[in-house]
Amino acid sequence: CNDGGDKEKEPQTYAITVQTSEDYALTPDKTAAAAGEKITVSAEVKNADKYLTGVKYNDLACTESDGKYTFTMPAEDVTLTAVTGTYAE
Repeated sequence: CNDGGDKEKEPQTYAITVQTSEDYALTPDKTAAAAGEKITVSAEVKNADKYLTGVKYNDLACTESDGKYTFTMPAEDVTLTAVTGTYAE
């Protein structure tokens, strides 16, 4: 007889938040994930005077490929930020 006491626990999930800006929009494919999950982030520049040089999670650089940014979820909440540059006049 199984009393349910040894059923598998749900994995711990951590929040994914985005630092908001008028210059860019970051959209992760999830708003929460377990440690070890691969997260993909789409980035869109909203200010014509700016360009994107990268995306960071908790000040660590995401990997860029084909305009998408990815990282492996750590065992902590993360905040996504974009790294931008300004076009010279």
